[in-house]
Amino acid sequence: MQQSTEKSIDRLKEYRSALITAAVTGQIDVSTYAKSGTPDRRLDAIQEEMQA
Repeated sequence: MQQSTEKSIDRLKEYRSALITAAVTGQIDVSTYAKSGTPDRRLDAIQEEMQA
């Protein structure tokens, strides 16, 4: 269980870092990103992957 939790934390840190990089480099428009539902879909995908 602890290993699974640590793996989840590592993946979320990686996603956070990628999201920040994309925002800073202009790859995503942060003013509309949250409104599009993209974060929710991505978090759902991470959750599904963790359960696999």
